[in-house]
Parts: sequence; C-alpha cells; structure tokens
Amino acid sequence: MIRKAKVIGILTAAFVLVVLFSCKPKKQQVEIKPLTDNIGEKFELTDIVDTSRNSVTLDFSASEINIVDIWHNECPPCLEEIKEVPDLIKGKEGKVAVYCLSMSQFWLWKKTMKEHKGAFDFLAVVEPNLKHYNLMTKDNPRFKNTISTDRLKELRRRYKMQWNPAYFVIDRNGKILSRPNSIVEFLKELRQ
Repeated sequence: MIRKAKVIGILTAAFVLVVLFSCKPKKQQVEIKPLTDNIGEKFELTDIVDTSRNSVTLDFSASEINIVDIWHNECPPCLEEIKEVPDLIKGKEGKVAVYCLSMSQFWLWKKTMKEHKGAFDFLAVVEPNLKHYNLMTKDNPRFKNTISTDRLKELRRRYKMQWNPAYFVIDRNGKILSRPNSIVEFLKELRQ
C-alpha cells in the first residue's frame, strides 16, 4: 500500500515536471527570432489616411531613418511600446521619423485620436517627426470589426507579418533595412 502510494507520487511528480517544461510558449521563441523577411525590398502600402480621411503617401525622404509601426487599439504590447516613442525621438527631426499606422477601423481610430484618454493619453503628445495614420479598409462597416481584416490579410501576405506590433525600419529611398521586434529597443540602441 505504501509502495503503491510512492509510485503514484513519483508518477504524479514526473507528470507535473513534463507538463511544466514541455509547455513553454512556442510563440515566445518565435518572437525573439530576428525578422529578416523583406529586407532590401521597397516598403509599399496604399490607402493610408489621416483623421480627416485625406489620402496620405508616406514620404521617407525627409529622414535618414524611418520607422513604420503597425498597431491597433486592442493591442496592449502596441500601446506599451508606442507611448515611449515621443521621448525617444524628440529633437531628432531629419534623423528619425516614426509613422504609426493603425489597423483599427477608421471610426474607432478617429475616436481614439480625438479623445486620447486612459491608455491612449500618449496620443496627445505632438512631435514633428511622429505621425499617426490609418490603414483604410474595404471591410463592411456594418460588421463593426475593430480591426481591418482585409489589411491584416494584406500585411500577412505581403510582409509575412504574424503579430502586432510590427515594425519596419526604412531608409530615405523606401527600402526596408530592418524589422526589429521592439521599436523602443531599436531607438535606444540608435541613441548610443
């Protein structure tokens, strides 16, 4: 009886150890892998608008380094990263420009840009080299999706983008130089 209890205890402990050590999140291992897709290619996205729905073409020629940040309202890592950007690029006009492209539906993004409350209070900070735009969608507005599913599919197909936030470092000519996992870490390294 005691021997049976010991065997059950050992098997239970072994099972717990197997579960704990074999169930490490695979995604975390993928996220730290350097992103090399599309390096050297021209960065191209169309149907970008400002808060007035005016069409915008990204002009990378004004800065040595341009960073495109693709995010959406319901992405906590996106918000954590983007709120640190204004302090990191302050006074670097002509050297670094950041273009924050939201995949949120226009109606939701515009409301967020207008009210910028709570988690979005960082949007009140204005820097000349920090621009916020929206990736317009062809999704049916009656469905009230918060994310533009057609733009998400396009980004996955064109740039193999798997998660948000996604960053693209681009030179003056529009060529992709790098795809860092963190805009904050990239900007901190750039300062050194």
